[in-house]
Amino acid sequence: MRELREEIGVVVGEPDALEPLFTLTPCDANGWEFLRVFRLRSRGPFALSLNAAEVERGEWWERPELLRALVERPKEFTNALRMLWEKIGA
Repeated sequence: MRELREEIGVVVGEPDALEPLFTLTPCDANGWEFLRVFRLRSRGPFALSLNAAEVERGEWWERPELLRALVERPKEFTNALRMLWEKIGA
């Protein structure tokens, strides 16, 4: 909940609004971090500017555009995002 607020300005009122999906264990590809993944459905509001200390870049993508970009330009995305997308988005 804290990370959502810090990074994209979303305030989660109740912890049970976050739906736990899975955890990826540490490995070289994800920077040796535990990645706990949750689902949150929200209409915002979202921060007008992202926290530059936490987020390099943020964009809204349609699913087909993201799939195409991941195939055509995989190096533009972090290893962690590609790992997560394989698990939840493919």
